Amino acid sequence: MRFSMLFLFLISSAFHINLTSSAGIAADFQKSCDGSNIANSSYEANLNLLFSKLVDQDFNHGFYNVSVGQSPDQVNAIALCRGDKKEDICRSCLKDTTYALQQTCPNKTEAIGWSEFCTLRYSNRQIYGVMETDPFDRMWRNDSKSKPSDVYGFRGDLSFLLNDLSSRAANGDSLFKYAEGSRNVSVSPSRIHALAQCTPDLRPEYCSACLATASDRIGEFCLGDTGCRILQPSCFLRYEIDPFLDDLTNNTIVPLSPPSPSPTEARNENTKDILLFDRGKTSTSKVELREVPLFKFVELATSTNNFNIANLLGQGGFGPVYRGTLPNGQEIAIKRLSRASGQGVDEFKNEVLVISSLQHRNLVKLLGCCVEGEEKILVYEYMPNNSLDTYLFDLPKKELQWRKRFNIIEGISQDFGLARIFGDSEDQANTKRVVGT
Repeated sequence: MRFSMLFLFLISSAFHINLTSSAGIAADFQKSCDGSNIANSSYEANLNLLFSKLVDQDFNHGFYNVSVGQSPDQVNAIALCRGDKKEDICRSCLKDTTYALQQTCPNKTEAIGWSEFCTLRYSNRQIYGVMETDPFDRMWRNDSKSKPSDVYGFRGDLSFLLNDLSSRAANGDSLFKYAEGSRNVSVSPSRIHALAQCTPDLRPEYCSACLATASDRIGEFCLGDTGCRILQPSCFLRYEIDPFLDDLTNNTIVPLSPPSPSPTEARNENTKDILLFDRGKTSTSKVELREVPLFKFVELATSTNNFNIANLLGQGGFGPVYRGTLPNGQEIAIKRLSRASGQGVDEFKNEVLVISSLQHRNLVKLLGCCVEGEEKILVYEYMPNNSLDTYLFDLPKKELQWRKRFNIIEGISQDFGLARIFGDSEDQANTKRVVGT
């Protein structure tokens, strides 16, 4: 009996010690540590000073960028709170995450901690404005009772939502690169909630690339899971089937994509009717596109590797242009309308109708378009030979005769003009956007 009491005492003491040592560290806290031992160094003193002053910085939309000390002992830190959280929750999370890093990553020159509502990282190197996707961590929810009835159908709807949110987050400003939303899905469970966020010091294309990597990792590690988080140093993605977001004015519901026509219907019809809805307007623009092929958004996203920055050809007045490859090997140029472009439904309709009817040896051919949810995309043939200056000034091709050069210049001057696309019922109009043809 005396032995049993002693055994129970030892077990309870050990259990108490374990609880005490983990107090203040949330169960979902994740971390990564690296670097040499900094105990009793100037770097450690600077790090402790940084920890003490971090939470006292201006809120700045939940983004903190702090440096303490001078090289080689300078400590650089970045902290980011989840975009839907208010200042008091943000500061509380940063305080808890600071404590957790001190306990779990002692004496390290570099570390990152991910908590429920915030991320904190520090390093002895420059990290501001630098896009990094490693190290990364993931958390997932695999509830067999609510597992998707159609894993690949669920994944398709999820990809649409994450692509939309990633695009909106990347198009944020230098203070806030965050988007959240939900989507009705065509399979059970019937709704997905998600968020996308980058540190706002990133350029838009770097934010897009970071979130594209996170999306790829969701596809790799979270297939069939009803909830997942991909945590990276510069950005993160999360989705759940249960609501987890605080209300924001920028919270949007992405509607279901219209059902695709059956192969029989596609063969028997030469006319496609698309309904375009302009936010803020009660009317619906019904656009009749004759003999203009319709591409699925998933098909275009796949062709560009989820609009990866490596496939970015350039940035036009209405949005980025990507290079893509269709399953049959055909290369295409994809013009994805940016929500910040100011181009509305009517302008998009007119552009599709006008360009699809134009045929000229100096104009690229419109192959089709995509209208799903808030996505409006034009698909052109891809011209692999770059621009004219490549031929005029490239050394191997410099043998071009001046007579040929003159003919090219004359042809350009004949074709060039200033234009604006008009609606079919307009004989005059005003515009702020005039473009060369």
